[in-house]
Amino acid sequence: DTRREKLPAGAFIIPSGSVNKNFIKKLADSLHLQIYTLSKKPAVSFYELKKPRVGLYKSWVASMDEGWTRWLFEQFEIPFQNITDAEIKAGNLNRRFDVIIIPGQWKKAIVEGHKLGTMPPRYVGGLGNRGVENLKKFVERGGTIIGVNSSCEFLIDSFQLPVSNTLKDVKSNKFICNGSILNMEFNTEHPVAYGMDRVQPVVFNRSPAFKIHPSFKDKESAKAVAKYPIFIRH
Repeated sequence: DTRREKLPAGAFIIPSGSVNKNFIKKLADSLHLQIYTLSKKPAVSFYELKKPRVGLYKSWVASMDEGWTRWLFEQFEIPFQNITDAEIKAGNLNRRFDVIIIPGQWKKAIVEGHKLGTMPPRYVGGLGNRGVENLKKFVERGGTIIGVNSSCEFLIDSFQLPVSNTLKDVKSNKFICNGSILNMEFNTEHPVAYGMDRVQPVVFNRSPAFKIHPSFKDKESAKAVAKYPIFIRH
């Protein structure tokens, strides 16, 4: 069927010789997936996928977002390991992880943690300068860091990223949108948004909104994978 061979961005292609057909059929039935065969290899660009080694940062300053992220990974059976301040400060992160996720948390809690004397010594101090430097080395050596919500401020400041949060200093009497569901437009041609519909709802909970700045350091400028639609009120 030539119509089936016009695959949308984000489709998974599995060589028939690498899997058991009965397993694929059971998978399709249990997960309600549309799986079908192709008469030939499509003439499109491919990305080879591998299962990333995921680390989820767990600050000793409790983060509700870390708990929710951990719960989602467990529900969807995504393998991950929690990683603490001491492990990040020890370095050599690329030996264990391909991706490190920093859940929503403010910069001070991440870098400074609990004050000395308020907790046993192993639970105080946060990442500190050594931990931040080791995260930078992790990225320089090919690792990926994903910031969630408020932790993006930590990444912007620590890594001097060419973006700014336009809502950072905006007072609540000028803008408030906590716990709202907003539509976002996704660039479905970008690998991060493969398989997404062009417009998707997202939860906005004290979230940042980024402005991208030109950068002389990087060969490629920062790219926006999703954006809030612009509405003009007359």
